[in-house]
Amino acid sequence: MRLIDRLSLLYIFLILIGCKDSSGLSPQQGFVNVKGGKIWYRVTGSGNKTPVVLVHGGPGFTSYYLNPLLALSDDRPVIQFDLLGCGRSDRITDTLLFTHPEQVQQIQTLLGHLKVKNFYLYGHSCGAALAMEYYLIHPEGIKGVILASPFLSAKLWRRDADSLVAALPMPGRQVLQNSLKGLLQDSVAFKNAMNLYYDAYYERVHPLSADVDSALATAGKPMGDYMWGTNDLYPTGTLRKYDRTAVLHKITVPVLFIAGEFDAARPATVRYYQSLVPRSQFALIPDASHTTMHDNPKADVAVLRRFFRHLDLKGTN
Repeated sequence: MRLIDRLSLLYIFLILIGCKDSSGLSPQQGFVNVKGGKIWYRVTGSGNKTPVVLVHGGPGFTSYYLNPLLALSDDRPVIQFDLLGCGRSDRITDTLLFTHPEQVQQIQTLLGHLKVKNFYLYGHSCGAALAMEYYLIHPEGIKGVILASPFLSAKLWRRDADSLVAALPMPGRQVLQNSLKGLLQDSVAFKNAMNLYYDAYYERVHPLSADVDSALATAGKPMGDYMWGTNDLYPTGTLRKYDRTAVLHKITVPVLFIAGEFDAARPATVRYYQSLVPRSQFALIPDASHTTMHDNPKADVAVLRRFFRHLDLKGTN
C-alpha cells in the first residue's frame, strides 16, 4: 500500500475515533460513595452526542422502569441511577437523607465522578420535582430539561386525583371518594379500587413488564412513606406542601413537558405547567398513562429524539 493511502486511512481512523464519544463516557456501571452510603449507576451507550441523565420517580421507585428509554443510547450515553435508599443502592432508614437537597447532592456527586460537564436532565413523576430542584441549584451544564408526567405541585396533584377518581366506574369510585374523605374502607374493596385506579392512570398495559416488576420489588418503602406518605393518591408526607409553579419561569434552557393521554399527571395540568415556562414544548403520548415509556414506548422515545434533534440542529449539542 502506498504511503499516501496509509496516511489517508490513518487520518480517517483518527477522525472516527475522535467522533466516537466526544462526551468522554463509555458503557460502565458501578457504585459511587455519597453521604450515607453508596449509590448504583449505569452508563449505557457511548455515542458522540450530549448525554441524558434519567431521574426516577417514586419517591423510592427505582430506575428499572426507565429501561425502555435506553433506546436513546444508540447515539448518546444514557445515565441512570438509583437514589440512596432504593433499588441497587444502599438501603438506609435515616430520614435526614430523604430530602431534595441531599438527593441533589447525590446527583452532583455522580456527575462529578463521571466527569460529565454538559447533559440533558430528564425527570419522571416525582423525579421531575427532583430534576427541578437540581436545576435551581446547579443550572450549569444543563442543555435541556425534560419534565415527564411531572409532580410539581401537591395541591394540583390532589386536585387531579379528585378528578380522576370521579371518572372511575362504581363501586370503585365511591370507595376511593370515601377514602379521600377520611372514611375507613373495607381493605379488600379498597385494594380492588386502587388497582382500578392504577390500571386506568398508571400502567394500562398488562401483564406488567419485568422492568416495572423489578422497580416495585426493589422500591425504597421508608423513603416513599416518609416523603410521599402512605396514601398513593396524593402526598401526605414531607412533599404534602410541595409547589414549584411560582419558579417555573426561571428555567432558561429548552424544556419539554410530556404527559400520557390517561396520565395521573393530567395533561391539562401538565399543559398549565408548560404555559409557565417561556418557549417550552408539550408532547402528549397517545394510549398511555403515567408510565408512558411502557404503555407506548415507541411514541415516548420518538418525542425525546425529536426534542434532542431540534437542539442538536440549533447547535446546543
